[in-house]
Amino acid sequence: MIADQDQDQSIIKPKAPSSREHILTNFPGMDFICIQEAWHRDYSRSLVNELHKIYPWIIYDVGNSNLYNNYFLFNSGLMFVSKYEILDACFKTYSHSCKQCLFSGKGLLMVKVLLEKTSKGTKVGYIFNTHLQAYQGETPIIQKQLDEVQVWTKEFRAMTSGQGDIVTFDILCGDFNFDNISPGDQCLSEHGLFSMYVDPARKTVGKDQEWTVGTEMRQSCLWEVDVSTPEKFKVSLKNPAKRRRYILDADVEVATLSNLVYNAHPKTGKVNEERDGKRRIDYVLYNKDVNVKVEQYAFVTRLAQVTDHIPVTMTISTL
Repeated sequence: MIADQDQDQSIIKPKAPSSREHILTNFPGMDFICIQEAWHRDYSRSLVNELHKIYPWIIYDVGNSNLYNNYFLFNSGLMFVSKYEILDACFKTYSHSCKQCLFSGKGLLMVKVLLEKTSKGTKVGYIFNTHLQAYQGETPIIQKQLDEVQVWTKEFRAMTSGQGDIVTFDILCGDFNFDNISPGDQCLSEHGLFSMYVDPARKTVGKDQEWTVGTEMRQSCLWEVDVSTPEKFKVSLKNPAKRRRYILDADVEVATLSNLVYNAHPKTGKVNEERDGKRRIDYVLYNKDVNVKVEQYAFVTRLAQVTDHIPVTMTISTL
């Protein structure tokens, strides 16, 4: 897929991916995995030991631990898993955070991977993994973090650029903690980052593709039978009335812990299919300046009742 720049707006309007199946019960074959919220070192090591059976290159326990970044408590929670050799990696902690995120040292993990050496040059790829401020309320933290992502991605590519490099993809992904539809998130959806990176799941600011679903679950409904297996969860996501019971709605005015967790009760009555169950806060984006074709963009139910997020996958072919 190649996205075209709309002359009337600074936000890119991509075409829909070619594959029609957007909700999967199993993960497709993956060359790279980006994980957030892997804060517990012992559990992370157990996960890494399993992943190493398939993936030789893994970065985990990432962070800058000091009094000012995280009060010597949690790392960033970011993990990067790869089948391809890692050439360079860098992590930067966000300059601004608030509330519970003061203790977790969130930031941007930047990685350059080696894909192939050819007679024409060295094929490389860039992947950026992040987790932005959660439940920011009225404090405009995410805006500042997105500003830093814009700067740091450019700096890392410039700093690690090698003679003969052929950049085949540049991917930005993670838990952004805002969606494209909610009125309270509109200023974030309009951020300049989205003139650099394409979101295949959006049509334009404030409107997602029809096939999308939300990715942030209602924690009070996490253990119900209809989401207890990957197959049942898929059925629920395809049913708009059931989906809004288990996935938060994209009607958020102010993102607070109270609004999104404690008082996030399911609605009843007529379903609004554009907003209900559509709070999509997990993203996989690609840089518009590096030509790739999106073969499939999917939401995966394999981790039913293991996480309160729905994993997102993107399959691309390079041009």
